[in-house]
Amino acid sequence: MSKLMIDPQSVPHLPGVPVLDVDGDVIGSVERVFIHQDTGAPLWVLIETHFDGAPNAFAPLDGARFEDQSGSALHVGVPRAVVEDAPMITSIDTLTMDDVHALRSYYGASPAVIAAAPSQDVSGISPVDVVRSEEQLRVSTVSVPKELVRFGKIIVTEERTVTVTVRREELRIIREPIEASMDTATPGGQLSAADLDIVLHEERIITTTEVVPVERVRVRVTEVTEDLPVTDTVRKERVDLSTSKS
Repeated sequence: MSKLMIDPQSVPHLPGVPVLDVDGDVIGSVERVFIHQDTGAPLWVLIETHFDGAPNAFAPLDGARFEDQSGSALHVGVPRAVVEDAPMITSIDTLTMDDVHALRSYYGASPAVIAAAPSQDVSGISPVDVVRSEEQLRVSTVSVPKELVRFGKIIVTEERTVTVTVRREELRIIREPIEASMDTATPGGQLSAADLDIVLHEERIITTTEVVPVERVRVRVTEVTEDLPVTDTVRKERVDLSTSKS
């Protein structure tokens, strides 16, 4: 295993890198790196931990190294238990001189610190900003076949009722009185019976059909626009500021 030391060129690769202690136990991940304002030398690392009641902790980069290459897992030179008991710093944006003195005093007095670099001037420590990223939902449309429509004609049978006026002949008897006279008397004075046949007529209905054009149908494809809600899951990074009293 190579032991690449932490130099200013390695600082941009540190945020998000796993942090291991001197024995290889996982402490957390790098949240922010604090460097010297003038020299750019990395001095302290803020670790997002998984400790109960202590979401963040500071550890010195004195004696820290990368596991394999720049940007790989970061080994700090102290055990996990030492980091757990480190002083809580209320402000994580800028380390004050009091904060640095408290951390230096704690780690300098700890017998578990296995490596120490020459102390830096703490008057100009500045933080390394963490760039927070998030996924944004991009929505586009694509035209796909939806439905096949076939246009054709079929014959439909239905019943129609119409009213037609028809005529017929009926027999009506008209009686007129005749005055008695010799001119109209029946010869011989005899009565006679006779039948008279009359043929009556009527109109009968004869139905026929005729095919005639009644309607012109035109089929046209039109474009209809509608608003549809789109729901999807996106991820984003969150930078939290958590403090607790020791």
